[in-house]
Amino acid sequence: MPMDVDVFDTAASRVATFLERVERLDARYRAGELRAYVPDALTDGERTIDYSALPRISFTSPQIAAVGLTDEQANEQGVDCSCRTLPLEYVPRAVVERDTRGIAKLVVERETRKIVGATIVSEGAGHVILAAVYAVQFGLTLDQVVDTWAPYLTMSEAFKLAAQTFDRQVAHLSCRA
Repeated sequence: MPMDVDVFDTAASRVATFLERVERLDARYRAGELRAYVPDALTDGERTIDYSALPRISFTSPQIAAVGLTDEQANEQGVDCSCRTLPLEYVPRAVVERDTRGIAKLVVERETRKIVGATIVSEGAGHVILAAVYAVQFGLTLDQVVDTWAPYLTMSEAFKLAAQTFDRQVAHLSCRA
């Protein structure tokens, strides 16, 4: 069956436009995005890619992981935000491992208490950031995170403890109460 040249040119143009948009993504993310969005590029689909919850990880020692907005970015975008930074000396897992280098920082929209960004600096920050990715992706609030169970004596507890710092004294968090 002969291919309609106009249809082929239109589809090729859409694929090229799509590839230009995802070019800035890390190679590990590109494959998944291509698999999900190329069918739309070949048709009249209007699917778009939302980068707002794309995690960023630097594999240093300690690791640095972030998602969403920094407080500077939130301010630039006109978001009235509130931020808290929890030193890892208040995270039981970091104390047990005798490596309290780092922080857990949350950026929250002040009025709604919606989490719009997070930064974790710790060994294993790349694992911890997943909880923050979910919070940013699905618009979770501080209260929802605080009311969610976090596994005790894991670094992932740092995210919940950081959320608790908005309403509680740091010295009264987790097993320090």
